[in-house]
Amino acid sequence: MKKLLLSLCIMLLFSQYARATQSRLDGLGSLPLWSISEDDSLIWYNPVYISNYPDYLWLELGESDGSGSADSSWGGVSCGFKDSTRTLGLFLAKPYAGNLDQIADFETNTVYNLLEPKNKIDFFYGLNTGNFPTTGLRINYASDHSYMYGRSDTGDLSCESKTHSDEFNLIIGSHLKEFGPFSGLDLALNAGIPKALDRDKAETVAPPLNTEDMEFTTKNGYYLGLSSRGTMSISEKTSLITAIAADFTNIHYQYFYTSNFYTSTYENYLWEGEWRKASYLLGASLNSKLNEKALMILALSYNRAETKDLFDETEDSGTNELNRREKKIIQDNIPINIGIEMNIWRWLTGRIGLKHDLLLYNENIVASINKTDDTTYEYKTISDDAGNATVSFGAGINIKDTVKIDLVIRKNLFFNGTYIVSGISSTLATEISLLYLF
Repeated sequence: MKKLLLSLCIMLLFSQYARATQSRLDGLGSLPLWSISEDDSLIWYNPVYISNYPDYLWLELGESDGSGSADSSWGGVSCGFKDSTRTLGLFLAKPYAGNLDQIADFETNTVYNLLEPKNKIDFFYGLNTGNFPTTGLRINYASDHSYMYGRSDTGDLSCESKTHSDEFNLIIGSHLKEFGPFSGLDLALNAGIPKALDRDKAETVAPPLNTEDMEFTTKNGYYLGLSSRGTMSISEKTSLITAIAADFTNIHYQYFYTSNFYTSTYENYLWEGEWRKASYLLGASLNSKLNEKALMILALSYNRAETKDLFDETEDSGTNELNRREKKIIQDNIPINIGIEMNIWRWLTGRIGLKHDLLLYNENIVASINKTDDTTYEYKTISDDAGNATVSFGAGINIKDTVKIDLVIRKNLFFNGTYIVSGISSTLATEISLLYLF
């Protein structure tokens, strides 16, 4: 318990300087989470891996913009029970990775910019008794709130704005040993509930009473994710990792507007819509030990995302025209990753990685329908680009097998140098992560 309390104090002290980076993976060419056979970052792919990392302290020390500043701090701690069957983990302020801030683009005069939630807390629980498959649980809560109220100098006009975004997720994972052709098989289920509200209201205090009220709110939203990851031994030095994943988001929303500011009678508009997103992943990765000191990782995957936004104007007392709009976005990507990690000295590891998009396809279709006279307008935009290659350099520092520091070396360091002792002309590293085993 003393170790846990001490680690929490250290985490709170240093988290203001931290940021989530996954520095080892990024130093190897931005490898996807599922592609590496063993790494502490796997706890975010499947919470079952928290059992592999008891009594650790994570401090993410930044992704710099080159001027020395970093934001979005986060960190966490894990603690194993004495019998080694259970592990608890607590993380604070990890950056949000959901879709809640993407659903309010009407492409009309009304566009709501919803708040992007901030991860308040991630709680892990790992169970490894030996009698059952290793199981992991992760509970995530993210939110952000904003409220503003003001009155004019004359006191005859008041304005009120209220915005909030909340998302709750429950992730359950399991690891099976010796399952069919796999030496290990991971399964994970993610279920979430997203909610958002954005309301702006203005009214005059003195007669005549004029009001303008706009509200965007979600209802009956859900998120569901499924993933599977299998590991097969090809040889003593080479393993094959395969991954399959699917994610689904469905959010119903409503937009309401009423006002008599600009006419003598009230104008009322009511829009109802549905936002859907489906993402799919199919990937394979080879982890091969070239020799006792070098590891090579080769990953290839296919990623597809389909987003659909459909909303109807169900009530319009202003123009007496009812409208319907459909928007569909299809994105296909086939990235290839090559990463090499080599132990230079016992305490120093060097990394280099390459990422290239073999296919980067985007299709955007928008159809606007006037339901009153049944006229339709549709346009489509398509882009097909192989993308550019990205080269990464990284390093790992191991201090007495107790402290592990991973960093991504800033690319233009090789061209204009850096200030190590003083100055912020350019930074030595763009990403730094620290892992402490206590």
